[in-house]
This record gives sequence, structure tokens and C-alpha cells, in this order.
Amino acid sequence: MDECVETQYSAVFILKPQDSWLDYEIYPVQLPGEKTLPDEFSSYSFRSISHIGFIGSHLMVEHGDASGFSKIELFAPSETSVGKYLGCTVTEWGERTEQNICL
Repeated sequence: MDECVETQYSAVFILKPQDSWLDYEIYPVQLPGEKTLPDEFSSYSFRSISHIGFIGSHLMVEHGDASGFSKIELFAPSETSVGKYLGCTVTEWGERTEQNICL
């Protein structure tokens, strides 16, 4: 988490309670990008996060930027605590014209 603060980028973390409910394991949600991530603790940066929620058991993260662009990233439950990345959908294009914006 210190790296997120030092480099000033947005991230999402899953807090998994332990059996005793006194401690938690912390996992970063992995947002994929152009290159393969080196390990399970790495992620590409989310833009400015505007909403986090669940649709059923799927994690939804909406984020965007100052140009008015925003998209929703969707993650499904999986064997890992952070889930499996399913993909994204654009909710507002703003000033953007790129075609491959989910990378």
C-alpha cells in the first residue's frame, strides 16, 4: 500500500478476514494491462475511482479521468482471493477516441 501512496495511483484491495476475525489478509485487485503482471501483488493503476460495488458475487469498479472518460471493470469469484478479471465496458467516452481502451 505504501507504493500506492508514494506514486499516487488508485488501487483496490480485498480484505479477507481470518478464522478468528481478529486479523485480515490484504490482497490487491489486479487490473491487467499491456504487459503481463510479474506476480499476484502487482497491478496496473486504476484511474480516479468513482464507484466500487458488487453485482451478485462479481466485483465492479468504475473509474475515469478528467476528460469525462469512465469505464467499469468486472471481476468474478475464483480460486484466488482477488478474483478473475472478466473485462471492461465504457460508460462515458468523454474526449477519448482510442479503440482499445480496455488494456
